[in-house]
Amino acid sequence: MSILNRLSKLPKWEPSISLYFRKYTCKIMLGPFIDWEDTVHVDKPHRCKIQYVFNKESDSYDVYNSVYTDDLDLVSSLEASYDYKSIRTPANNEHAKLLQSSKDNKIIIRERLWYNKYRYRVEVYRNWRDKSFKEENLKAAHDFINESFNFDITKKRSTMHYNSYNVPNLYTNDLNSIMLLKLAYNDSLRIHVQEVKLIDELK
Repeated sequence: MSILNRLSKLPKWEPSISLYFRKYTCKIMLGPFIDWEDTVHVDKPHRCKIQYVFNKESDSYDVYNSVYTDDLDLVSSLEASYDYKSIRTPANNEHAKLLQSSKDNKIIIRERLWYNKYRYRVEVYRNWRDKSFKEENLKAAHDFINESFNFDITKKRSTMHYNSYNVPNLYTNDLNSIMLLKLAYNDSLRIHVQEVKLIDELK
């Protein structure tokens, strides 16, 4: 059995939903410890963070040390050697690759779809570095959305951008209309599309 398979079967294991510190795919929360001096130290390239968590039963603070890493061998060794509160790792190699690709926010790993229904989130806004920007482009894109998207599978949500025309954010399953919107306005506006990958789909 691989380390990843063994860890994922532990009762305190959960799948990672994002990179930690925009870098690490794994986290193990070690403890509780009596004092921070009793906690575990790991060297770079890994990272540690001491946390004080209030314990209602003892009316005091428990000390935990979270270790962030990409090294599954290290996670496995720490799990076997210390008490711990939780472990988060990728569910599999595909999940690990998706976590790394999510740095650009195009893929979002979540437990549920947006509003329990929609796979894609679309934001349309101006490119602030474009000196030739015209407000009419945003209004035209808004009209395009109203005419092209299927609102049986799309939800609009109002936005507020300072000193600019506001195009509502879209939550949708209408991938075809997303592609048409990008083809029509990707050169003149910023079209930011995020896609949800569900944790259950990665197991």
